[in-house]
Amino acid sequence: MKGSFLRSRQGVAKGVIWTSIFNVLSRILGFVREIVIAYFYGATKAYDSFLSAITPLMLMVNFSAGAVSNVFVSVHAHTRETQGNEKAADYKRAMVALIVLISLAMILFSTLFSFHIVSFFFPGFSVEMKNIVARILKYASPLILMNALYLMYLAFLRVERLFLTAALIPALFFNPVFILVLVLTANPAKSFPLVLARGASYLAIIVLCTLILGKCAVPSFKFKTLRAQIFETFRLMGPFFLIYAIGTLNIAVDRGFASILPTGTISALNYAVRLRDLPTGIITGALGSVMYPALATAVARENTKSRDTLLKRSFQLISFFYIPAALLYITFGDFVVSLVYERGAFGEVARMVTYQSLAFYAIGMVFRGYRTILNYLFFSYRDAGTVALINVSSVGLNALLNFILVERMRHMGLAFSTSLSAVYAVILLQLVARKKYGVKKMVDLRYMLGISLATSGSVFISLMCRFFIGGMIGRMIGVVLFCVIFLALARLLKVYDFKTLLKIMMKWREER
Repeated sequence: MKGSFLRSRQGVAKGVIWTSIFNVLSRILGFVREIVIAYFYGATKAYDSFLSAITPLMLMVNFSAGAVSNVFVSVHAHTRETQGNEKAADYKRAMVALIVLISLAMILFSTLFSFHIVSFFFPGFSVEMKNIVARILKYASPLILMNALYLMYLAFLRVERLFLTAALIPALFFNPVFILVLVLTANPAKSFPLVLARGASYLAIIVLCTLILGKCAVPSFKFKTLRAQIFETFRLMGPFFLIYAIGTLNIAVDRGFASILPTGTISALNYAVRLRDLPTGIITGALGSVMYPALATAVARENTKSRDTLLKRSFQLISFFYIPAALLYITFGDFVVSLVYERGAFGEVARMVTYQSLAFYAIGMVFRGYRTILNYLFFSYRDAGTVALINVSSVGLNALLNFILVERMRHMGLAFSTSLSAVYAVILLQLVARKKYGVKKMVDLRYMLGISLATSGSVFISLMCRFFIGGMIGRMIGVVLFCVIFLALARLLKVYDFKTLLKIMMKWREER
């Protein structure tokens, strides 16, 4: 692969296309990675320990590089426009230095207070389990710096309009390197191979990005001339952390309560989340890349009619994909989990716990999609603070519901709580949007009726097939019938077909 190819710049339109393509590829390879992990580790103490150890680490990364890499884009653009390219380049190098300093402080903190951190996040673990996770946390702590540099360098590539490179490198190197290292080193009784695989993936991407970025990737500790930019970066970090860390925060809350449940529960919840996020990650990413710029343009032009139409259409598209996907997981999730995961170390107990968790996670799938669209609305109005506050309150609600439901519903209660918190966030965001920005009806009741009828019909017929035929063949035929009948009924009821969906998204791209 030639350096000139990796350093070639693309326009925004091509950037969206490349990002969407490689985002899909990355999601698929990420799913393959989870299948490989399930084969070697299943829902075991070793995988529980690894997931527990990286939970606080990922929160630290979200607070440092996760927030900074998002804030950096706007501050860098303003610096380049007002003070020139040289000053902007200095700001980039200063951000690398800042990330290195913050990450090193977090590594030191994680190493010195590993047992206390584990005790705080996972109060239900035994002393023996806390010691195991604390030991993993110590030798996994360098992942903080690796992950932080990985996120910052990808942000650098995007601001330089190297969209193809920023999408291609993580898609082709992160998951393939992870899978290769894990296959060569996997030991079901040890968590170290998982840490090694993750570290090798980050390191491969960091090296490639450094070669492409050159001097910009090298830290500079000359902060004095960049006080205004650094102050602005710190000022904006808090709201962005609360926005972008919402998923990690909810996972941390769920895993904390799962620590009081049997061994393997944390692993099973993770497998269920990966299945839940497979369609949402692909569809929401593709939809957002097209819809968000069009929505921001409509807001900037104060075109409320276009804004409301975009929101209504987006809700329709989310409903079209997520409602049937959620019901498919609820009715045939046991078959899906068995087909995807049940081999090697992943046994029948792990399958049942994963399926039960998936069924309750699926309840909130459509609302997670709605929340993403509503986030774009508030971002278009530069109102990140409202989204951050609602996210904080939804995490609090999730924790409260976990406390109430975990004893009676066990792992299912944790998944159900997460779904209910997503419903709460959507309701609150809609109410605020209506009052603050005058947004009209976003949900088309007639359309929702059509989707409901198409989904109900496909569920009924597919379940009848499963009941009368039975076994693996009955479930397989049932899943196929579900998809075919839903698409047929959706077309018959004049909901959408794929040709119509593509026309709508192409129209949005032209209107940006």
